[in-house]
Amino acid sequence: MNILYENGSWGIGRFGSHTTVTGIPLAIVWGTEGFIIAALATWLALGGVKETPYCEVHDCWLDQTKTMDKLDIFANPDDIAALKAGNLSPLENAQPRVPAYGRFARLTLRHSQKCEDYCAFSIAHVTVTYDKDGKPEEKVAPIVTNLWVPKSMFDYLSQFDHATAKPLTTA
Repeated sequence: MNILYENGSWGIGRFGSHTTVTGIPLAIVWGTEGFIIAALATWLALGGVKETPYCEVHDCWLDQTKTMDKLDIFANPDDIAALKAGNLSPLENAQPRVPAYGRFARLTLRHSQKCEDYCAFSIAHVTVTYDKDGKPEEKVAPIVTNLWVPKSMFDYLSQFDHATAKPLTTA
C-alpha cells in the first residue's frame, strides 16, 4: 500500500500524457471504494433479514412464510384499532375477498420448524393497480407487523387461507 500510495498504479489522461494518481487523491479513491463495498455488503445483508423475525428463545430465524390473500379489507376503524392492539377477534367477522376487486387483506404467518413456541403474524391492506403496460403493482399498507403469537394458534390462523369468496352484488 505504501508503494502504491507514493508511486500510484493508474493515471488520468490520454495514453501518452497521463498523470499518475498518488498520495491523498489516491487515498480518497480507496476510502470511497471501501465505503461503497461496506455499504453494499451491509445493505444486501440487511435486505435479507430486515423483515424476518428472530426467536431468541430457540436461537432461530422465523424464515418460513405462509401468505394468505383470501379476506376483504378491514373497513371498520374499531376492527383496525383492535388488530393494532393485538386483539385478533376481528378475524372472526372478516369477510371473504371479493373476486376481481383491487383491494384485499394479506395475512402473513412467519414460522420455523426450530421454534416450537411462537410464530409471527402480520396483517396488511393491499391495493392492486395496473401500470400503463397492464402490469399489476401492489401498494401494501401494514396494519400489524410481526405480532408474536403462540405456535398453537398456527392452525387457527392458517384457516383464513380457505375463505370462500362471495360474489359481488349490485344494488
